[in-house]
Amino acid sequence: MADSILASDREKFNPLVALRAVFELAKAGELDTGAIVVGCALIRHADMNGESFPSVNLLAVETRLSRRQVIYSLHALERTGIIRIMRRRGRVNVYEWCIPCTSAWGALVADPDSNSDRGVRLQTGSDPCTRCTGVVQVVHGGGAHAAPEGTHISDPLTTQEKGARKPRAAISFPTFIRKNTIDREALRAMRYFVRRYRQERDKPHPPLRPETWREVAESILVIEDEEFGRTFDVTHEEFRAMVRRYFSKKYEDCDYSLPHFNCDGVKLRLHQEILRGAHGRR
Repeated sequence: MADSILASDREKFNPLVALRAVFELAKAGELDTGAIVVGCALIRHADMNGESFPSVNLLAVETRLSRRQVIYSLHALERTGIIRIMRRRGRVNVYEWCIPCTSAWGALVADPDSNSDRGVRLQTGSDPCTRCTGVVQVVHGGGAHAAPEGTHISDPLTTQEKGARKPRAAISFPTFIRKNTIDREALRAMRYFVRRYRQERDKPHPPLRPETWREVAESILVIEDEEFGRTFDVTHEEFRAMVRRYFSKKYEDCDYSLPHFNCDGVKLRLHQEILRGAHGRR
């Protein structure tokens, strides 16, 4: 049990602990508004084991976000380590909360005597597990029990899991779309970028790992504005203008590949530039 404890390991899921974790990660700047709303929706759907399987369309309806914003928010939640997404090709994904279990960590409860603005305390429990410690330390602002000495708490995989999970080889874009189901609008955008890359660079787009292609597909038409804590979609007209401007700019030590273009900072600046240009022409 000291190796890893998930919400489903014979422990009842505590939605209040999950809710607290979501908002504390947001306070730490790890999650934006969209991810908070999607996180709350997943909490609502979770069973006693912390698992849920709502479709992206259902989450979009419940949160009043676009499908792309929901997918982007799910990816943001997964990056923090607070949830794990079990992807099932041709079927709805399963979302599992990877948070401290009530018996292993105790429950987060209101503490009227606390001087902290969080107003919570950790009830006594057993030793923390290495998988959950990183998340809990964010939730408690560093107040959680420390991981065993020498443990790298930011890595959610155990040594055994690392050995079993070998990195996948890079594949070309045609191979990726042949083996994966991609949102139609995202596929259209990726195809445009890849064609433009060949025209501008006079060579095909370099191969990427499947998970990198997938990450691009999930967020290529979504921009996160960290300054204002929001995410928004871009139209195909805006996207094409951004791509054209991207290849006209000079970036140092840049291969002009999709992962670089897909960085939120790059996309946000390009979007702002094309909007300024459009306003200037009026």
